Amino acid sequence: EVGIYSLGSKIAGVLNVFVVQAFSLGFLPIAYKMLNDPNADIFYRKIFKYLALILVFVALGLSLFSKEILLLFSGKEEYIQAYKVVPFFTIAFVFKGLQYMFMLGFHYVKKTKYIAYIIGFILVINIALNYLLIPIYGILGAALATVISSLLIAFISYYISEKFYPVKYEIGKMMLVFLVGIIIYLVPALFKFNNFYLQMIFKLLLCLTFPFLLYPLGFYEKTELQKISKVVRKIKKIDFIKIKIDGKIKKIPIASKFTFKKRFKVLANKKYRVNIIGFSKRGIKNENMIEINADKIL
Repeated sequence: EVGIYSLGSKIAGVLNVFVVQAFSLGFLPIAYKMLNDPNADIFYRKIFKYLALILVFVALGLSLFSKEILLLFSGKEEYIQAYKVVPFFTIAFVFKGLQYMFMLGFHYVKKTKYIAYIIGFILVINIALNYLLIPIYGILGAALATVISSLLIAFISYYISEKFYPVKYEIGKMMLVFLVGIIIYLVPALFKFNNFYLQMIFKLLLCLTFPFLLYPLGFYEKTELQKISKVVRKIKKIDFIKIKIDGKIKKIPIASKFTFKKRFKVLANKKYRVNIIGFSKRGIKNENMIEINADKIL
């Protein structure tokens, strides 16, 4: 059972590695710079809402296709049972991603000690839950203990952090995303196909309907849709960006890497906001037209 449990956690770990950790590395430096901005709470609310959407969407995909993934890549019949714990782990990783948002308040008021208190308290709870649930439910009990622990960390972090730095996250929209995701996940249990590929196509279509089903339920706001449309149009217009690298101006394609030895400066249009991952300077929100030396990059 330990092998099955481990395999299920690895499949769900795709969400953790490619979404949760990528988000923490890419967004949190921006979030810290925004803490003193007068509109920071609005910014955090919108990021939270769409982060919940992305996390649940990826979690839904992994949960829906976990059995098929195991059938394709696992040579042992007993390991296929790992698909049963994948939904539990994906939900746990969803809450892990959301708790990063909730914990911003602790950093703002410099009370990060509360993070240690919360994690320590939940560690005790997790041990107790494993002790109670594993003898009854086996690996499902261990997975359930993980979900409950992750939920409690997120909830307690939200409750305490809101007292220090009120953001008023759109919890109702988050719950809506969860509800729609759970309903879609349960649908394949009602409609089963004998053909493997038909089942895959059916699940894929279900998964793709997820963001569209949220539209008539009022998840998206008109202003948000308009802004998304503008961003998409801008991205389509931008093919490359000028960067002065070690004294020479080069045209670098969007979403590509470049190397430098001593220094570089982004020469983007003034109407665009530039954020350089690994670089931070107090009081600067737009890092466009700023010369950055190699020793300033983390």
